[in-house]
Amino acid sequence: REGIPVVPMPGPSAVLAALVGSGLPTDRFLFAGYPPRKKGERRRWLSELLSIPATVIFFESPHRLISTLELLAELDPERPTVVARELTKIHEEFVRGTSAEVLAEFQSRGKVLGECVVLVGTANKPMARDENEIFATYAELLAQGLASKEALKETARALGLPKREVYKILHREEKRTGARDGNGFQRNSRSKERKSSAAGKA
Repeated sequence: REGIPVVPMPGPSAVLAALVGSGLPTDRFLFAGYPPRKKGERRRWLSELLSIPATVIFFESPHRLISTLELLAELDPERPTVVARELTKIHEEFVRGTSAEVLAEFQSRGKVLGECVVLVGTANKPMARDENEIFATYAELLAQGLASKEALKETARALGLPKREVYKILHREEKRTGARDGNGFQRNSRSKERKSSAAGKA
């Protein structure tokens, strides 16, 4: 806009260095920056990324790495995962395996040091979704003030599922519980949580 020429210069890139050294497919990849700090938002963020048919790359701080790997392993324990640590430095390393295996490796170490790049490959098979995860995501979005249609759309997007499939599951649950709208579903969901909590205490 200001008429100032911009000339790109080649240089070191942690994203490309990690991708090349990871052994994951390089034909299609996405760099997603840093995950959200809040755990719930990070979980939805990861769920959305896992639905993308490409190698996904993101940065993570060492003190949150294990927490993020726990969420990743919970969502898809068999997903090909690589953590590239301390790239271009003397202690550079690549930890490869499934998300569950990579998590176990870093849990065994205790403290994580150094800058980390996380790379996640595409799924070997379509991810199965627990219906309770759909209910919980939908109810949480309703609690944030979204209208039922918008909450349904965002639930499908966050979990990487077809909107029609999410609608069928929610509609079946609403009919079963007698709820007639999104707010009714939210109340029933919370009621179930309270009953489950009370049963656990008993």
